[in-house]
Order: sequence, then C-alpha cells, then structure tokens
Amino acid sequence: MLTAFWKRFWMPPRAHGEVRQHRRVSYVELFYDLVFVVVVARAAHALAHNVTWGGVGTFAVVFAMVWILWFNGTLYYELHGREDGRTRTFVFLEMTLLAILAVFTEGAGGDNGRKFAIVFAILLGVTTLYWWGVQRHDDPKFIPAARRYIALMVGGLAIVVASAFVAPPARVWVWAAFAVFWIGTTLVSFTRRRPADQVAIMPTESLVERFDLFTILVLGEVVAGVVAGLSGNDQPTLGILAAVFGMLLAFAFWWLYFDFVARREPADGRRIFGAWVGLHLPIAAAIAAAGAAVVSLVAHATEGHTPAATAWLLGGAVALFLLAVTATFEVLAAGPAERRAQRIVTVTLVVAAGAVLAVAALKPLAWLLALLLVLIVAVGWTVGAVRSVANGTAPPD
Repeated sequence: MLTAFWKRFWMPPRAHGEVRQHRRVSYVELFYDLVFVVVVARAAHALAHNVTWGGVGTFAVVFAMVWILWFNGTLYYELHGREDGRTRTFVFLEMTLLAILAVFTEGAGGDNGRKFAIVFAILLGVTTLYWWGVQRHDDPKFIPAARRYIALMVGGLAIVVASAFVAPPARVWVWAAFAVFWIGTTLVSFTRRRPADQVAIMPTESLVERFDLFTILVLGEVVAGVVAGLSGNDQPTLGILAAVFGMLLAFAFWWLYFDFVARREPADGRRIFGAWVGLHLPIAAAIAAAGAAVVSLVAHATEGHTPAATAWLLGGAVALFLLAVTATFEVLAAGPAERRAQRIVTVTLVVAAGAVLAVAALKPLAWLLALLLVLIVAVGWTVGAVRSVANGTAPPD
C-alpha cells in the first residue's frame, strides 16, 4: 500500500506532448500567483516613494525579473505539472522563497540589492532543477530542446549571481541585461521551426486563463494604491476625490482588458504566440506602475497642479497600457467581421494614448488628471464596444 501511495503521490512530471488542452487552472496555481501579488506590491511601493527616472527604471527592471519567475513557473506547470505531491511540494518551496524575495524587493535598487540577487538566484536555480528533472523522464527526441532551455536558465543564473558582487546602481544595469537576454531569447525560441514529430509550445485554455488571472491580481495594485494614498493621515476632500478617480481608472483598465483581450487565444503562428506572451509584460507593468502613481497622486491632491514626475508616471503608465492592449488585440484570432472592428478599435486606442500623454503634459489638479484619464480610456472602450456590437463580435455573456 505504501509503495502504491508513493507512486501516486510522487509522480514524474508530464512529458512533452502531454498537453491538456481543456485543463482548468488549479487551486495550487492560484495560490502560487497570490504570492506574486506581495512581491509586485513591494516593487510598486518602492516606486510610489521614488517617482524619478531612476525609480521608474529600477521598477521596470525588477518587475521584469519577477515576471520572468512567474512565467517560468507558469510554463512549467502548464507543460509538466500534475496534481500530485511532487508538484505541490516544489510549488510550495518556490512560494517560500518568493516570500523571502518580497522582503528585499522594495530596496532592491539600493541596500537590499545583494540579498535580492542571492534569493532570486536560488529561485532560478530551483526552477532550473525542475526543468532538468523533466528531461530525465522525457522522450529522447525532446532532450536537445530541454537541454537548450536548461542552458538558457544556467546562463541567466550566472548573470544574476555575478550581479550580487556588483555595487549599485550598476547592479540594476546587470539585471536589465539579464532581463533582456532571458526574455528576448525565450520569445525568439518560440519562433524556431521544429521537426514535424516535435510538439511546439502553443496556447491552451489554461495558459490564457493564467495570463488573465495574473492581470486581475496586478489590477489589485491600483486598488492598493488608492488605499495606501488614503491611509495614515486625514485626507481632505480633494484627496478622496483623486483616490476615487484612481479607483475608476482600475475599473477602466479591467473593462478594456477583459472585454477585448481576455479569454481569447492568439492567432495561429509561432511568432504571434511569442508576441502575445511578450505583450502581457508591459500590460502588467503598466497597471502596477499606475497603482504606484495613484499613491503619489493622492499625496499631492491639495497642490495647485500635479507634480511633473507624478503626472508623467501616471500618464505614461496609462498610455503604455493602451498601446500594449492594442498590440495584443491585433494578434488575437479573429474572423473578417472582428478584423473590421479591430481596425477601428486600434486607431481609437492609439489616439487615446496620445491624448493621455497630452493631458499629463498639462499637469492639471490631481483629481482632474485622474478624471480626464478615466474619460479618455472610457471613450476608447465605448468606441470598441459599439463597433463590436455592430459587427456581431461583442464579448460573450
């Protein structure tokens, strides 16, 4: 009985090709994603209190590194994970390390940088062991591809380890090189031609759902920004007003993404799949940055105009979100009627992004800035919704 139990409890990872097209996201995956909320919150908190070009750059690099960890774990579970004790144990180990990583995330660009690099390297090493374990049980024809991916992981691991011995702020530049190296190499690998007898990595219902759920979790950062902005001190009416419009901005983000992008797979094609994956990084980063900007927005609500740094951070985050959603919308699978609607939506959202930047340049009152951005995003959604209904491609009930 013990032997039978152990075989069921500690199963080998699923081999390449054992993809479950109609699998639902598991509770373990949801639990795993929740830990990333804490890590992202710490990064956004650091940005909220350092709204400078350096702060934005550090946030972008740290967020990209965190996203790499999330994507690695997501892809592993999607391709090779099970509902057994082995997979759960590895996921919980990662979650423990992520909790430790969160402690050092807020100061990653400064005093906590070395500790952040060390914990991040341990996490990357654990993930590399996962992938190494796959090739031990895989079909021999997939081993070369698995070894290439492991080599990529080891190369990234070496860069991160080396960064621990580099003094700030140069350490952040090393991390930036790692992020560009890893993300670029991974997305390019999706476009490689593979022999007919090998399975290419393609989107499934559960993978699409994971990206959608991660977007929801990051949207929580905007809500957290509203709460953080209002907490601690008695806020005047203008501060409350700015916070309310900041909350409406989160609703506008949700409306755009989940009506135009969510629950939809990209069009067929390896390059399109790589683009679809990569575009979710700026979408998530923009939402988290907007949450950090809302904290600063509320703090300066009583001033005669929004500080330039805060206005550009919020306007830039909203514009980036609009452009990234537009690009993602363009690579989704669509019929002729949907393509006609897409062209109108694309033009509208691009114009809206330009309008957002123009409003940010004016640096109006904090509450007025938030309100104008909400109205601009709302116009973009309205045009898209009207065109979708007219072409019979409205989101499903």
